Amino acid sequence: MLKTAKKLLSCILGFVMALGLAAPTAVYANEIRVTIDGRPVDFAGQGAAIVDGHAFVPIRGVFEAIGFDVEWDYEESMAIMRRDGLTIRVTPYSETFNVCGTDYPLEVPARNIGGSAMMPARAVLERADYEVNWDGQARTLDIAAVDFVYLAEQGDVDAQTRLFQRYVREENYARAAYWAERAAEQGDAASQTALGIMYLGGQGVSQSNEQAEYWARRAADQNFAEGQTLIGFMYMSGLGVTLDYEQAIYWFEQAIEQGNASAQSNIGIMYFMGWGKTQDHEQAVYWYRRSAEQGYAMAQSNLGVMYYLGQGVPQDDEQAVYWYRRSADQNHNLGQNNLGVMYRDGRGVEQDNEQAAYWFRKAADQGNALALINLATLPAQYR
Repeated sequence: MLKTAKKLLSCILGFVMALGLAAPTAVYANEIRVTIDGRPVDFAGQGAAIVDGHAFVPIRGVFEAIGFDVEWDYEESMAIMRRDGLTIRVTPYSETFNVCGTDYPLEVPARNIGGSAMMPARAVLERADYEVNWDGQARTLDIAAVDFVYLAEQGDVDAQTRLFQRYVREENYARAAYWAERAAEQGDAASQTALGIMYLGGQGVSQSNEQAEYWARRAADQNFAEGQTLIGFMYMSGLGVTLDYEQAIYWFEQAIEQGNASAQSNIGIMYFMGWGKTQDHEQAVYWYRRSAEQGYAMAQSNLGVMYYLGQGVPQDDEQAVYWYRRSADQNHNLGQNNLGVMYRDGRGVEQDNEQAAYWFRKAADQGNALALINLATLPAQYR
């Protein structure tokens, strides 16, 4: 749960389209000019254009012009842009785009135009800390970097949270905590939750259970699901507060009413362990599945364990592998270690020491001691 919550601290010259995308349309005649910080930008091939009333820009051309590294993932049919720890993923014909693991809606989907991957400009570029303005008379789209420091110093909460996110990506946690606290003091619940996590772990601030509880409760009292999950986790584990399963369940259930995947997973743990609930493996599976289907990596790993052990569900190694892999693909170290075990033992997959070593190393690199031990069980040439 903490890793997910940390996540709250938490981080176009067009593409010749990969196979599987729709056939390219003709080059649009109604192209428009683009400037970046006042400088005109020329694109090879399809340029920026107005399509169905929306300004579309070539993904590669624009992002490379603002300093991003751009690549095309042929397997997933998506553009991936990276700069300074910020990762943006755009998939043509999808109604969402992804920034550091979080999906955001698009008013209209990205698409293939004139042989280039194109995206609606405003929504995506604003997440890259740029503002987009349209001059209809000059038919010019102006893209400009936003001075978030100035805005944040003037008390703009959105700018403060953007700076918090930037410093987390840069692993400058002291500056991240500074801006999180500025936003939290103005009542921003997400920042209050993030600050609670930082105090709980002593990340960027001096460790303080009292401050962790204070900020988590302020967020929870605003009915913010992640804040409710955090205070529930503190009660479940006795971190910063007296161990109290009834209070943990109360806060988890508040968050579950909002569909929070982390809270669902934690309730599953409480059913599995019999903490504040009668031990019930079927109920544990139910809540793990609810969470796992929302993409929560820890629940995916836990659900895999239930299939591996045959607890609450019929024993099924192939299902265990399926859920371990979904967790491992999100870089969750428990899922990676468990998937390594399946490859090592040939359960649910063909036995493969090379794959086992690969997944054990991925988990061990994140500090998973069991994965390091498991790696040592492999023949010497695979260690």
